[in-house]
Amino acid sequence: MAQEFLPVVPKRHPGLPLRTTNEARYWARYQLREDFELPGSVSHVEFSPTAPYDLAIVAGARVTIVDGKTNKVNRVIGSFKDVAYSGSFKHDGRLLCAGSADGVLQVFDVQKRATLRSLRGHSGAIRTSQFSMDGLRVLTGSDDKTVKLWDLPTGREMAELGGHEDYVRAQSRVKVSPHLWATGCYDHKLRLFDLRTQKAIFTLNHDYPVEAVLIPPGGGLAISAGGQEVRVFELFAGGRILQRLSNHAKAVTCLALDATETRLLTGGLDEQVKVHDLNTFEVGASIHFKGQLLSVGASPDKSRLAAGLASGKCTVKLIDKKSVAMGLDWAGESLADRRKSEETRLFREISRGQQKEHKRQPRPGSLRYFLRGKNEGPTAGDVVIGEKTRLKRKSYDMYLRKFMYGAALDEALTKKRIDVTAAVIEDLIQREGLRIALSNRSPERLIPVLQCLERNVSDPRYAELMLVVSNMVLDLYSKVVGRWVEVDTALARVHRAVQRETQAKNDLMCLVGMMELAIGTPAADPIQVLDNA
Repeated sequence: MAQEFLPVVPKRHPGLPLRTTNEARYWARYQLREDFELPGSVSHVEFSPTAPYDLAIVAGARVTIVDGKTNKVNRVIGSFKDVAYSGSFKHDGRLLCAGSADGVLQVFDVQKRATLRSLRGHSGAIRTSQFSMDGLRVLTGSDDKTVKLWDLPTGREMAELGGHEDYVRAQSRVKVSPHLWATGCYDHKLRLFDLRTQKAIFTLNHDYPVEAVLIPPGGGLAISAGGQEVRVFELFAGGRILQRLSNHAKAVTCLALDATETRLLTGGLDEQVKVHDLNTFEVGASIHFKGQLLSVGASPDKSRLAAGLASGKCTVKLIDKKSVAMGLDWAGESLADRRKSEETRLFREISRGQQKEHKRQPRPGSLRYFLRGKNEGPTAGDVVIGEKTRLKRKSYDMYLRKFMYGAALDEALTKKRIDVTAAVIEDLIQREGLRIALSNRSPERLIPVLQCLERNVSDPRYAELMLVVSNMVLDLYSKVVGRWVEVDTALARVHRAVQRETQAKNDLMCLVGMMELAIGTPAADPIQVLDNA
């Protein structure tokens, strides 16, 4: 009994992994962009904690307020005699404090732009300032290596936090306690102070000048940024280093939390904002800006992402308001909508089943009554005898079945699918018919073979197979080289493709050598390992 002919089945290679996750697609929705040109480097950006979430941009000797509804410049506060730094909102969004290079802290009424307080006491530039949770105090850090606590109602200095040995450039209040405050200094230290005793509870080493500090909600972690590294300290475990994040190519300059306070945003001089999950500390997304970042902030309503650049530009990226409504998950779909769509689908399936059960019977004597058996479906107890369907064979399978190897290869080449062509070539090799398929070809039939070699000789999935075909083509047609111009041109293109692949291999080997020198741990040479064995 003759064996049944088996059709050619193209190989299925493993699919490439998804390049983007749900979270990456979520952050990629910040595509609309507004740029604001400012008179100097944007040292600080911050959103108001109350609606409509105005944006304060600190650059040059002024603070620019951008309206949260129109995203246009609404007010400009220019009461500074020198460069301004670190504009911070009060918890109700009515007041804003900012320091300046002349060592003066000013507190403003945001709506009226009136200066309510001018506090003097620092001998150096005030680089960082922030309201307390109750809004009655302000903490300032200065280049004079001091941190001062101010009482707003009286305008007097309440305390001075000492111990800093260099410029103080960062601070963060602790939301779970009004008495705890963190500072970051250029002496490579992050300090957590108790304002009641005015002493440092923790002094944590960052090993680089600290540019930014952050205490996430819960108060169990402290995060510092400086150099190319972000460090996460676990305060409940004595201040041990919980995680080192080294995802930036250049210095990290700023830290911020997103609206949900579950994602950490880090910005740096590499023009990137990295989004980290605070649970796993893995990077979920990377957002590119056209300039070196000095500050970053996210609006509480999830609609805007602002970045202050060293070039004097503030870039605000916006998202569609429909996709940032409260209740959206990271895939952009609300749980309520997902539940509603699932209920709708189940309801439709149940309704469709009930309609099928209560299908109206045809009236006796009608045409539908006499034709009712043709469309009748099987019931649950019926034995269904399936009809054997004949598969339609591919054209190259038909040629292979008739041992027409050359025609089968020609037909596979016309499909313009390398997986089909490779499957036919492998079948010809198993049948020992590849030489027959490649022999006695005219220039018109030989050129498609050479074009296939040119396209796929550098593909690692098919390079070995293309090598077998190319060697056989050279064996069969080496004597006719120079007779046909079209064939010579196609052969020259194949030769250039092989040269490019060889050059790429040499370049990669040089790169491996340079990496071994940089890392200092040479990779194992497989040839040397075999020789030693």
